[in-house]
Amino acid sequence: MKTNRITMLIITLLLAVCMLAGCGGDNTVDPTTAPTTAPTTAPTTAPTQEPTVAPSQDATTEPTTGPSAAPFSYEIKYVTDGLLALYQGTCNTRDEGLIEDWNVWEDLSSNENDLEELPLSEQLYFDEDGLYMESQLINLPDVLVETINAGEFTIELSFGDLVELTGKNWIAFVMDYVNNNDQLSFYYNVSQSELTLKLGGNQPRAKVRIEPDAMAGHTFSVTVSMTEKLAIMYQDGVEVSRAAIKSDFEIISLCLGHRAPERCSNAVYESIRFYSRALTAEEIAHNASENAGVVTNQ
Repeated sequence: MKTNRITMLIITLLLAVCMLAGCGGDNTVDPTTAPTTAPTTAPTTAPTQEPTVAPSQDATTEPTTGPSAAPFSYEIKYVTDGLLALYQGTCNTRDEGLIEDWNVWEDLSSNENDLEELPLSEQLYFDEDGLYMESQLINLPDVLVETINAGEFTIELSFGDLVELTGKNWIAFVMDYVNNNDQLSFYYNVSQSELTLKLGGNQPRAKVRIEPDAMAGHTFSVTVSMTEKLAIMYQDGVEVSRAAIKSDFEIISLCLGHRAPERCSNAVYESIRFYSRALTAEEIAHNASENAGVVTNQ
């Protein structure tokens, strides 16, 4: 009996050992078995903003607009106080600068005293040097006649690189054509080699001795004041002559150049300026010092 109990105890111990060693059954997890519970939470919202994508740039695309060209403009460097008319040979229009086949010489002052219907030809034309005139007569506006008869004025001639005297006695540049130069004439006296201002017949005259070819490339000015009874002539801004005005004068017309063979010249005019007052010596010097009296944005 005692032996049976011992045997039973040994058997029980052996069974316990086997169970502890895994011999009592298969304890591995079946891989096909799904979890018995799902995750308790899940994302409840989608992203609120889509990622932005920069537009691609086609390298071959040209800009649809470009900077527009500035409209033509010019600036007057000459004295403008009292400026009645400004004719610039290298800028013969107010809106487009130099137009060589334009038959109007537009006044660049604010007064629009234009010289119209010019008979352009091989003897009269504009180019980059100025207005070329060969044996031509151009009528100037009546307002200039009125200004001269008022007795206070300035006339300035800036010659280009050509002054050729083809006439043989009195070569007219600016004069009263109807009165046959007797009341006003800014002319060259060939026999005396003198550039001369004549006013009102046979009275003292402002004049300077100079050879014709030495006039090219220079500016000549005359100021007249009946208040002071004085006419003054300047060359390149420097006074060269003066004369007392002894009597009144009155013109009927005013012209540039001459057609008569004995009074003609071939010349290039860079600039012609008329003022309704007698400029001061300082103002005359200023105008003569302006190599580019009209500056454009071209």
